[in-house]
Amino acid sequence: STVILFSKSKMPPTGKRPGSKTEDSSAEFDRYFSQQWGVARWRTVAKALQKETAHVALLNQFASDSMALDGMKPSLFVGNIKCFRLPKSAAASAGAQPELDVKTALRTHYWMDLASVYPVVLLDAQPGMTVLDAAAAPGGKSLVLAHQMFTPSRRTAPSAASLQGPCGQQQQQQEQEQQQGIGEHHVSEPEGGLQGQGTVEGCMAGKVCSGQDVECQGPGAPAATAAAGAAGLAGEGLTNSGRVPSTARSGGLLMVNEPDATRRTRLQRVLTEYLPHALVAGSAGAAAGKRSNVGAVRVIGHEAEKYWSRHESERYDRVLLDAPCSNDRHIVQQSCARRGLIPARDWSLLQCRQLAALQLQLLLAGLRALAVGGRLVYSTCSLAAMENDGVVSKALERYPNVCVVMPKHPNYYPASLADQHVSLQETFSPEATKHGVLLMPDLCGHGPIYVSVLEKRESQPQETGCNPANAGPGQEQTDED
Repeated sequence: STVILFSKSKMPPTGKRPGSKTEDSSAEFDRYFSQQWGVARWRTVAKALQKETAHVALLNQFASDSMALDGMKPSLFVGNIKCFRLPKSAAASAGAQPELDVKTALRTHYWMDLASVYPVVLLDAQPGMTVLDAAAAPGGKSLVLAHQMFTPSRRTAPSAASLQGPCGQQQQQQEQEQQQGIGEHHVSEPEGGLQGQGTVEGCMAGKVCSGQDVECQGPGAPAATAAAGAAGLAGEGLTNSGRVPSTARSGGLLMVNEPDATRRTRLQRVLTEYLPHALVAGSAGAAAGKRSNVGAVRVIGHEAEKYWSRHESERYDRVLLDAPCSNDRHIVQQSCARRGLIPARDWSLLQCRQLAALQLQLLLAGLRALAVGGRLVYSTCSLAAMENDGVVSKALERYPNVCVVMPKHPNYYPASLADQHVSLQETFSPEATKHGVLLMPDLCGHGPIYVSVLEKRESQPQETGCNPANAGPGQEQTDED
């Protein structure tokens, strides 16, 4: 098999503009990560990255009350999140299109990298909260969020104690005001549709932002596209009638954002295939629902770094930012298929710096949207420090009212998961960094995933830190982390 060559040069990477999009960046790639990790560790990591992603099946508990995945073994059970793995003898079938449950016409399970569950677990979204998934496509993390917030076994809102993190205590009055105001904030109408040919995807092969704001289409279009999706299910002899849990009517709201129209269409399709229609805004079931807050999962199409830098300040109890990044596992696997070649269009240090500049803008906007006492989880699938700790460091400079939960509290997990922290540590073997943790494929067999957990202690006195002009690409390209 093709292996990546490892340079022993200690010359610092230059990050100069490549001569062409097809110019080979493999030496620069190798040199950068050898410098960051050390040659020996990077050899081990790169070898692990060459292996196929070991997907697990997220059980869709909206599909049936007592469904088991035949032949699969338990992989991770955390709260309402239940993941299964195939035995090695059947691993080749991982990623196959899941069947439709005969009772509800919902897909039975969703294939994803187990490491992708970790950021959502640490976010600890609870029933009754207002939650933003700021960069949601392809949709796996949004499904995990929906399981945290809306599955029937989680019927009660969290207590004040469960919402108080290491950064400080939330006042009971603030919590009551948030609970009373949940679901009453102004939000855009859902967008997107189901006309595309999107397939259910469990792993991310890089995210691309659209570069233009997407205006709402009005209430008519989403209903029509959802009807098309329902017609597709009917073609298989089924209709979507998944259970609408009581928590969907108790004020909880999940805003699912994706700026790119094509990816948003695919995202809408995933949500429609896995969640009850009455739960997803814009679907025929939600349009017909008369109960309060039916349609609690809403798809929107904002450029997050622009929209939330100006709108909806301190509106969300939880914010998940799975930022666009350089997907290093994908880069390595594509390199193996190209006999070690890494075209500059796929990876370069300049490209990493440009991504880091965008990531900072996204993080600043997400922090502005985060309510006092709330929690934001920032994650990437990159190994590059400039896209991980480097971004968080710059955000903390602009937001002194925000603190890092991990790794200062390395064994910290939300109160609702306190009895499961040992299992999580053993499953993921998180490796501490300056402002977060990395799940490394050479240690846990999954990932890579970088995660930083941030909490807002108080309101920002001046909101100049979210001005995109303060975090432009020109500035970020001169920094090296």
